[in-house]
Order: sequence, then C-alpha cells, then structure tokens
Amino acid sequence: MAKPDIEENPAFLEYVYKLTEGKEVMKALQLSLKDVNDIDIDQLNRIGLKTYAEGKWTINIILQHLIDWERIWCFRAILFARSEGTIPDAHDQEIMGA
Repeated sequence: MAKPDIEENPAFLEYVYKLTEGKEVMKALQLSLKDVNDIDIDQLNRIGLKTYAEGKWTINIILQHLIDWERIWCFRAILFARSEGTIPDAHDQEIMGA
C-alpha cells in the first residue's frame, strides 16, 4: 500500500504503512490472513479469562471488540458503495464500549 501524501498521520497508521509498504492491497490482505491463521489457539486457551490487571479486557473481549468494529466498518463500506443512506460521521467510544 502506498503511503498518502499527508503531513502527519496517527501513530497506528504509520505502523500499518510500515507493515504494508510497497505491497499491493491483495498481497497485504493475504499476509494478514496468514497471520490470523498462524495464531496459537492453544496459547489463547491457556491465557483464558486472565487479564494483566483488574478491570482490563480478556482475550475474548478484545477479539469480540475487533469483530464488532469489523462489522461496523463493513456496514459503512456497503452504505458508501451503494450510495444508500447516511454514513455516520463518527462513533461514540463510550456507547461502543458499553
């Protein structure tokens, strides 16, 4: 993926650009899928519901959060692609967190 000509990006985008620099979109997606397939499920099961501190998220909650956001972004992409409805400007993290 080519880095857009923008003066400053959020730190997470800089990380993504470094991971995908010079790769075509399909190749980057294939590499991401490989990374997902290589996840050590046994290790995740050993961690289970443990957290590194009280009140922090478990692996299960983190994964569910990621899945929820993927659904939201897919819905937004469908609205955009079909030119249907209004695409929400932003998301309220407090509402989504709850």
